[in-house]
Order: sequence, then C-alpha cells, then structure tokens
Amino acid sequence: MTTDTVRKACSGPTAEEKANLIEVDQLEQPAPEVSLSLSITDAAARHICDAMADAEGEALGVRVSVKKAGCSGYEYILEYAYELGPMDYSVTHQGAHVVIDKAQLAKFMNGSVVDYRKEGVNEGIVFENPRATATCGCGESFTLGA
Repeated sequence: MTTDTVRKACSGPTAEEKANLIEVDQLEQPAPEVSLSLSITDAAARHICDAMADAEGEALGVRVSVKKAGCSGYEYILEYAYELGPMDYSVTHQGAHVVIDKAQLAKFMNGSVVDYRKEGVNEGIVFENPRATATCGCGESFTLGA
C-alpha cells in the first residue's frame, strides 16, 4: 500500500462522497407526511374515458409515472392501470381514473393538473406541473425544480 493510499483511506470520504452519502441517508428515512394533490380537467377526463375503450382487459384507468429520460431530465409515462397497489394514489373525475405512485407524486408531480389539449395538428395529454422548472422544446420532458 502506498503512502497516498493510506492517507486517502484515513482521511475519510471526499466532499463529493459525503454529498452522495447524505443523499442516500435521506432516501432511507421515511418521508414526512405530505398533502398530495393531482387533478384532472374535464377535457382530460373525456379523453381518458374515450381511450379506455382501447384498453386490453379490465383496465381501471390510466397510470402516470415519471422516469429519468428526455433532453430535460425527466419524462412522463402513460399506460393503462390494471390494479391499485398499496402505495398508489388515485384520483377520479367524471369517470376517468388516474393512478400514480404516492412517492412519485410527492417528488415529481404534487399539485399537477392533467389536461388534454388540441393545438393545431398536435393533441394529447399535457401536465401543468408546478414542480417543473423547464420543459424541452418538444414538451416531452421536464426539469425538476428544487
């Protein structure tokens, strides 16, 4: 073992390593109770109800999730929801059901509005997300605020 290796091992983690340790510690602790909120506009409810006719099997509604992707950092994923888990948050408006994992809602989308818009030749589900600080040019991904 070289002197530099011993010195590094004895000096503890670097500042970057400490920052990563703090993040891991924060993830392992239970999250404080947060009031969760997600709403659906009339237009989105109509669109979701229409789309349910195309679902295979007995879909309960639409599941929203967020994954790390896209040019702005995170991207919304929509798929049919076939079951509710114990950690799911569900909201219903005019017969349309939207389901999202409670932890993802708290971290990425709390307070968001699910809407449906038709602008020119473009149409689809859009999210008015108060946590998003920026979106990419195509509107498919977003940057998460602090």
